[in-house]
Amino acid sequence: MSTKQRLEGKVAIVTGGASGIGAESVKLFAENGASVVVADVQDELGHQLTASLAPHQVSYHHCDVRDEKQVEQTVAFAVHKYGRLDVMFSNAGIVGSMAGILDLDLNAFDKTMAVNVSGAAATIKHAARAMVAANTRGSIICTASAAGSVAGSGPHAYTTSKHALVGLVRSACGDLGAYGIRVNCVSPYAIATPLTCAALNKGADEVEAIANSSANMKGISLKATHIAEAALFLASDESVYISGHDLVVDGGFTVLNPLWLLATRFTSFLVMAVLLIWDSVKYSATIFYYYTEWTFTLVTIYFALASVVSAHGCWHNLKPEHEAEADYLRRDLEESMSSKTATFKGKETWGSMKLQSRYAEEEFLQRAGFWGYLMQIIYQICGGAVIITDIVFWCVIVPFLSIAHLKLSPLMGCMHTLNIAFLLVDTALNNLPFPWFRMAYFVLWSCAYIIFLWIARACGLSWWPYPFLELDIPWAPLWYFFLAVFHIPCYLLYVLIVRAKHKILAKLFQDAFLRP
Repeated sequence: MSTKQRLEGKVAIVTGGASGIGAESVKLFAENGASVVVADVQDELGHQLTASLAPHQVSYHHCDVRDEKQVEQTVAFAVHKYGRLDVMFSNAGIVGSMAGILDLDLNAFDKTMAVNVSGAAATIKHAARAMVAANTRGSIICTASAAGSVAGSGPHAYTTSKHALVGLVRSACGDLGAYGIRVNCVSPYAIATPLTCAALNKGADEVEAIANSSANMKGISLKATHIAEAALFLASDESVYISGHDLVVDGGFTVLNPLWLLATRFTSFLVMAVLLIWDSVKYSATIFYYYTEWTFTLVTIYFALASVVSAHGCWHNLKPEHEAEADYLRRDLEESMSSKTATFKGKETWGSMKLQSRYAEEEFLQRAGFWGYLMQIIYQICGGAVIITDIVFWCVIVPFLSIAHLKLSPLMGCMHTLNIAFLLVDTALNNLPFPWFRMAYFVLWSCAYIIFLWIARACGLSWWPYPFLELDIPWAPLWYFFLAVFHIPCYLLYVLIVRAKHKILAKLFQDAFLRP
């Protein structure tokens, strides 16, 4: 990207600019050549911020956005001091009451709406007036929220206000486009700003940990600087033809619905359970001498356990806020696992990512407990097992081997198709990691099957389910070695499938995937 300052010669106002997202935006706007007016009610913080920057370039002006007169005076101050107004970043807002709908205080509700909606309306109105009067093709940006895209991810008043704000932005866009004025909003996921920490009565590290555990994008924490960079883009001429847009910076949080995952998992479990029962009734329990049936059973167990975990996550997501203080930040239980969903450049970043993934996984083990961790391990075993099972079945058994003990049938073909099909659908929807070291569990799973066969032979089983596993053939050691090594490319293939999913989704949902 060009090294030219992206806001050179422009004048901006940032409401709520004394701390959090606003303060980071003030710094970034100033670094990119803009003259900035910090508008806030936190006078001490505002003066400290302006004192730390170039005094001729950044000024502070007290402004309570609930008072339209103060908003009008702030705009007049900026125009008088710097001669024009090019950018209005309406960032002031409050979280408001955390009470559930049954205990909702309407006075507190009105206060939240007054700041988040009426205050934004006042800033849009008076900024637009100044721009129109000066024939300035300006940019107006509002801070909305991921809560403005999905219900249940924030307190009632806050969620209502952010939905209304997105509507206000789109409505104003239609009115101001005739003057060449762009109106957009940026919607962040949860950030450990002073506002959020005060609302939850928690420290920044604790709020960030809660947000990270529920986030879709793993390996990176959303910071105020990321939102400032999004606002900088909307303020600059790089977005000259973008208006009425809600730039969601949430790492994909709002595009994923846990109910879809629950529905697909439960449907997969029912279909596979029916097929497994049908297969066992038709061919008797001897089917479990085959690795195919072991794999199919394991995938069925995974979908059963995953359905329970997803149901638990949906229950948490739908609980009233007063039942769990910070549950509005949580999603599906498995989403607290580490995942590499972005492209990382450089060895230093990659090493940092692996360290963060380790901490995220330890945190998951503490929160999810035994059953959640077991679900993760079974999923990763299934990934390698269905690949090796289907390759052997479709590429070796069907074309080359005659099965004397179990005739091929449409049922067998159906089972070998559905197990990987259902698992791929689940992979597309979930956010479970697929690290290399988990291949050890896949190998142990296959070893358990081999040991089971050896024990069965020692106890009187007179035949081998797969001819190439017979111990009395000359090439038995070589066959066993080959099958052991063959686990590596099979597991690698599923690793590549998971990584390909991340790249494809990042391209399809560019606005919703945060890149480091």
